[in-house]
Amino acid sequence: MLEDKIETIIKEIEKLGKAGNIKDAVKQMKILEEKNTELATLKGDKADAKNKKLMEVCEVCGAILVVNDCSQRLDAHLQGKQHSGYKRIREALEQNKALIEKLNKNRDHRRDYDYRHGSRDRDRSRDRDRERSRSSRDRDRERSRNRDYHDYRRYDRRSSRDRYRSRSPRRYR
Repeated sequence: MLEDKIETIIKEIEKLGKAGNIKDAVKQMKILEEKNTELATLKGDKADAKNKKLMEVCEVCGAILVVNDCSQRLDAHLQGKQHSGYKRIREALEQNKALIEKLNKNRDHRRDYDYRHGSRDRDRSRDRDRERSRSSRDRDRERSRNRDYHDYRRYDRRSSRDRYRSRSPRRYR
């Protein structure tokens, strides 16, 4: 049935091509490609159905296992490095999640306690300390700039003095 549709589409494409209607022929070619892929998947599924084994994914490590496989192969997988490594990682992750949850509860409790017992005063004093440290930093920057300026001026004076000095060898006798 699908093969018959493909044949009729091919004949229609030929007619459109002879008539010079290229746009419609291109549209039909796209439809033809879709039908061909559909046919290929249907034929592929029939062939695979005979040889297909039921597979499942391991919940711990994500490996693909054959369902109803021999118990020896399943035991080998469960004792393997990949499976045991993922198992340890998942256990550590659960422990860390529990610890983080506990710490978050304590932090929320502390935050509520601070709010009720006037932590605003502490915040204000922190702000004042920040302002003081900022102003001292600004003073340090200004001193540094002044120092740089004066050092530059001293250097400039030296070089101008050197220009006016005599370079005659008599002077060094």
